[in-house]
Amino acid sequence: KNVFLQHNLIVDNMSNKGAGLYVTNSKVYLWRNKLIRNTAIYEDDKEEEGNGGGIYFSCSKVSTAEMRSCTDRCCLFLEKNKFDSNEADNKGGAIMWTDKNITVVPYSNWFTNNTANYANNTGSLPTHLEAEFKADE
Repeated sequence: KNVFLQHNLIVDNMSNKGAGLYVTNSKVYLWRNKLIRNTAIYEDDKEEEGNGGGIYFSCSKVSTAEMRSCTDRCCLFLEKNKFDSNEADNKGGAIMWTDKNITVVPYSNWFTNNTANYANNTGSLPTHLEAEFKADE
């Protein structure tokens, strides 16, 4: 599925995850939207709760090969959106995505006053670890 959202005001929503938008298994284009004062709350002692104040994005039904590129069916494109004063009790004040290979493409977005225990603006599972080795001096 392709979903196009433009020129929307998504404000003052509350949910356990994805208070502004909850998206799964879709290719989503967000252009010139405002997500303001949305709150993801943690209530039932479940790890997935309290995530994604503005947006919660997940692609749980695609293979690893499908997740490698935004040209495939599951991706999040963000352009010229405003994320302001969104809150998550757990992760991703503005945006939380759950799959390590999902590509979030943030072009000219504004993030202000978003809060979370982990990742005030954007949060995801760890995607890779790099080690840097320096020669002895």
